[in-house]
Amino acid sequence: MFLIAAGVAFTLTWMFGFKDAEPAARQDAPAPDAPAVSLAAEPGSIYAPVSGSVVPHTEIADATFASGALGAGIGIHPATGEIVAPFDGEIVMFFPTRHAIGLKSNDGIELLIHVGINTVELEGKHFTALKEAGETVKAGDRLLAFDKEAIQNAGYDVTTAVLVTSPGEVQTVHTGETKLLEKVLTVS
Repeated sequence: MFLIAAGVAFTLTWMFGFKDAEPAARQDAPAPDAPAVSLAAEPGSIYAPVSGSVVPHTEIADATFASGALGAGIGIHPATGEIVAPFDGEIVMFFPTRHAIGLKSNDGIELLIHVGINTVELEGKHFTALKEAGETVKAGDRLLAFDKEAIQNAGYDVTTAVLVTSPGEVQTVHTGETKLLEKVLTVS
């Protein structure tokens, strides 16, 4: 009986061919819309949307940001040209020039991420939106890509303001060098 089954299997394979199973999807590279890093976000916490060097908002080389008129927070001298969601929440506004994003966390924190100083003057050049206003995001979801070198070569400072625009006491948790999605601010 075994020989008959083996013979039939051989004959069918020879007649119709054999297709290898599809290789398993690579697990080491996130899908384009998947979060770059998985994070269990803590309420009241804001995580670095880009790696780089963190300074208090008062040290950003722009009077409006430094004064706190738009909110308290930090500036990050970015190491890369990509911004990710700093918490779980929703994109409430994406500027048409793609240089700034308004977000609201699931626990009510309103945040402005503004890439560069006076970069609105670039009218969107060197910026690529990866999400849209109204979309729900998880911490680590890719939001915005920008060509850091091209912006600097055009004469602009790429310091990225991360400012809490909602009421609440803002505490800087981390200054100096930061890694992507390292906790940098808390709001109470």
